[in-house]
Amino acid sequence: MSSFVAIQKLSKDAKGVEPPRDAIFKLTATVGNFVGFLLRPGIVDDVVEEAYLELIDRLFLVANSCNIDLGNACISKIELNNQKYPPKLCKGRAGKYTEYSKETGIGKETVQESRDLSEEEKANITPVKLQTIISNFAKVRDWDQFHTPRNIYLAMIGELGELAEIFQWKGDDGKADVGLTNFTKEEREKVKQELADVSIYAVRLGELMEIDLKKLSACMTGC
Repeated sequence: MSSFVAIQKLSKDAKGVEPPRDAIFKLTATVGNFVGFLLRPGIVDDVVEEAYLELIDRLFLVANSCNIDLGNACISKIELNNQKYPPKLCKGRAGKYTEYSKETGIGKETVQESRDLSEEEKANITPVKLQTIISNFAKVRDWDQFHTPRNIYLAMIGELGELAEIFQWKGDDGKADVGLTNFTKEEREKVKQELADVSIYAVRLGELMEIDLKKLSACMTGC
């Protein structure tokens, strides 16, 4: 299966790059439209799959507009989440990471900086591999009991709100340009982590809805 890097390039080559705020507006609309499949179960499987793959495609489009390697962002954010949610502390519990701050030393004011993966690591990240990593993350913490499609969708909406908040006062006058070249280092890191959070929940949602991520490559040129 193609790596995240290859799939993201397919999306960029097929659809180009647009201003970040435009990309996020469209992602928000796509995520909002997807709720219909959770409210009205029983819709034909291929219709659900097509809508889901469009959602993932929108995530790639946002990543391209912000010059973010999405696979790298997701893996590095999971590494940070491992520090925030040690299995021995949060197993079987659905609390916020701040409940474990005394033990982890990570609180609301803590600045966690994600790392950049090596080129070899990036080349080995596929959507299915990422899905497996996310699934195992939940399993070792006994979180499968909380991970229903509706719960994960709501979590994804929450993270999308945090991503949108970064851009809400940037305006449409070039303050949020392609590649975020006029953002501070801290702002770019925040965008990277919030986009990763949305994407991680999106990938988890696909697993719970039994959607085949192997079709992503074809979707990048046809969604």
